[in-house]
Amino acid sequence: MYYEPLDVENYEIRMLSILPATNHDSIMKCTLEKTSLIGPTKYVALSYCWGDLGITTKMFVNDIEVTVTVNLADALQQLRLLGVTRVWADALCINQSDRQEKSLQIRYMKHVYSKADETYSWLGRD
Repeated sequence: MYYEPLDVENYEIRMLSILPATNHDSIMKCTLEKTSLIGPTKYVALSYCWGDLGITTKMFVNDIEVTVTVNLADALQQLRLLGVTRVWADALCINQSDRQEKSLQIRYMKHVYSKADETYSWLGRD
């Protein structure tokens, strides 16, 4: 998946916008957009257990098929059912293959969670 570079001076992060489901079992579809932690923005933060990295499923981000853990997909599905449309989830909102970005974004995490309108915790289905 392509990640557009973030503007460090403007404290940019990425945010998932969850698209509506076409039916109950609809595959998760989202868009990924940049936003700044400086200005007001409405979103929820997701705190979750990544789960078993070997148990994955597919979803679409910006019309590109990506592989995510089943636990993340389940959490996003549940948030969609609750009517949540904008969410920050580290596995997708941070470019996990860019060490420099990951290091910087990890330092922003306390601000990501404190500025969120709500924070949801997801431990799994069971």
